[in-house]
Amino acid sequence: MTLTEIEPLDLPPPTTEPTDRHRSNIERARLIAHRRRRQSLLAPFLVAVPLLTWFAIQPDRAPAPPLAAAGPSAAVLYARIDPNTAPWWELAAAPRIGETMARRIVAYRDEQQAATGHRRVFRRPEDLEQVHGIGPKTVERLRPLLKFDSETTP
Repeated sequence: MTLTEIEPLDLPPPTTEPTDRHRSNIERARLIAHRRRRQSLLAPFLVAVPLLTWFAIQPDRAPAPPLAAAGPSAAVLYARIDPNTAPWWELAAAPRIGETMARRIVAYRDEQQAATGHRRVFRRPEDLEQVHGIGPKTVERLRPLLKFDSETTP
């Protein structure tokens, strides 16, 4: 067989059109991008709806009144915090007391309650100075926000 005797192959003409396999990859990428856009739009609602539902079924909780422009001291008029009974997240709401310090207060309180058997570990604001990281300046800053069992609620 010589070169002149070889029959040309019956190939389709070259094209710039994507193949079916390539087209399916493009469609798959578009579908994934669409799903991601839809999920990013739904994410805030997936968080907000359960929270709003939870707040709606809490009949004994009154919404907090809007605070005046006076700043954090306006919160004193609404509610004061008892460090002997408050959970860490309520303590963390006080100014300059973050989650770490609030957890330290609760850990110290629980430790002292277990050791002494007394329910009231903190009888006055100065007792908070025994917690690591709380000094006299912090106690003075927290004094208007704190309430103890011996005091009446404002």
